[in-house]
Amino acid sequence: MGHSTLYKQVRDYPAVDEPGPGPVQVPATYCQPYLVPKPNSLAYFQDKLILIQQNLTWLESMGYCRQHHVDLVSVDSVEMQRRVGNVVKRASTESVWLGLHNFCSMNMWIWLNGEVVCYQNWAPGNGTAPEDCGLEWRKGAMESGGDHHWISLPESRKLNFICTN
Repeated sequence: MGHSTLYKQVRDYPAVDEPGPGPVQVPATYCQPYLVPKPNSLAYFQDKLILIQQNLTWLESMGYCRQHHVDLVSVDSVEMQRRVGNVVKRASTESVWLGLHNFCSMNMWIWLNGEVVCYQNWAPGNGTAPEDCGLEWRKGAMESGGDHHWISLPESRKLNFICTN
């Protein structure tokens, strides 16, 4: 069986007592290689991506996905970015919610599955500077057009979203 090497977050990221002046930069050592079966092998499993064309807040979107499917999508590789990018083209909103949220006390972006962001596709000016969480929590979305960059938005924005099965 053939394999390709991808990178996956190691879950024991060290705790930090106080937030720093900017976002936590995840050292490359925390994104460790692991083997994933190729699509033509029997062990290969690919999440089904479901675009929901309802305009909901991030929290409502997460609840919908968890009730009717599995969860909001996590984009942890170039391949997943490509797959999600193909799905968001059909969205009726300018961007769609991802399972990405900002852990404000550490200035760190985290996927709903607990993984820190190793693969990144931020639009310029998004995701790299400390977020202002004083008024409202920030969540991650993917632009429906162009290069499908990720953007930081207030969680109350109502958007389409992508669930996984």
